Amino acid sequence: MLKRIFSVTIWPELRAEFEADFEQIGQTMTEHCNGLMHLEIGFPVSFTPNTYTMLTCWRDECALATFAGEQWQQSVIPAHMQKYAQSHSVVHYWLNP
Repeated sequence: MLKRIFSVTIWPELRAEFEADFEQIGQTMTEHCNGLMHLEIGFPVSFTPNTYTMLTCWRDECALATFAGEQWQQSVIPAHMQKYAQSHSVVHYWLNP
C-alpha cells in the first residue's frame, strides 16, 4: 500500500471558503477513486494555523497514477482550488513493502 501525504498552506483570509471547499470538493473528488484504501482530512493546530493535510492510502502506484496522473509524485490541486494555496507539497511512503 502506498501512503500519500498532501499538505497545503493557505492564505489566511480565505480560510472559511477553503475549509468548505477542501472538505467537500477535495474529499469527494478523491473518495470515489478506484484503488483508494483510506482517506483522512487534517485540520490545522495552533502553531500551524494555515496548514491542512489530506492523507490517502492507495492499493498501488497504478491506482495512485489513475487519480493523480503520470506525474503522481507531484501535488494535485484542481484549478478552482489553486487560489487558496500559498504553498503545497506531497510525500509518499510504502507501507509494509
